[in-house]
Amino acid sequence: MDMRAPPSSASSRPRAPRLGVLGWPVAHSRSPAMHNAALAAMGLSWRYQRLPVPPPLFAETVAALGPAGFLGANVTIPHKRAALALADTATEAARQIGAANTLSFRADGTIAAENTDAPALIAALPLRPAGRSAMVLGAGGSARAAVWALTRAGAEVSVWNRTAERAAALADELGASAAPRPRIARITRLLVSGPAPACGAGGVAGRTGSGSLACGPRTRRMARWSGLVARQRAFGGQRR
Repeated sequence: MDMRAPPSSASSRPRAPRLGVLGWPVAHSRSPAMHNAALAAMGLSWRYQRLPVPPPLFAETVAALGPAGFLGANVTIPHKRAALALADTATEAARQIGAANTLSFRADGTIAAENTDAPALIAALPLRPAGRSAMVLGAGGSARAAVWALTRAGAEVSVWNRTAERAAALADELGASAAPRPRIARITRLLVSGPAPACGAGGVAGRTGSGSLACGPRTRRMARWSGLVARQRAFGGQRR
């Protein structure tokens, strides 16, 4: 007779599926609060958590997530291009964009990549991009999705980045144009006129009276900054 004690109920209980968001940094992310609330509302005992991973450990960490009980993970800065590179399969959109923001860990051990940034941006816009001009601020993973989505939707897209070479490379790859450094007055008009911006694809899209769009992960920060400059100029002040 086997006299060994049977496994405890805790050790034999199946682990609850896990989800997370990979990024560096990621402590600011509100994704866990949103997703855990949604999971609870659906009656699921799944858990969604932050996964702070520095770039040198990204591939090693992702490979371990499936065996650790993760079914999937969202991907944010600076890992979106790396996420696509290590996936076993990817959607056509993710391949064309060159970045992935969603990874699924399959039962057979393979990893599937997808990009939901692009359709989210188009869905969030308050107007149709076709026939309009758009400026994308930045040249990272979210910016790639924004450029791809807007050009496919018929917009004339320009890209600006603090590093001009990165903007030019992205524009050449995805059929846009690289923009010169925008003037403060131009940024202010793009970002603060029109109704409140709509969030999507990790960035922001704002409508202006002229029908221009401004999209990118840094848009809110630049909107606050350019609005401050505009107010200071209007009242004769100068930032020190």
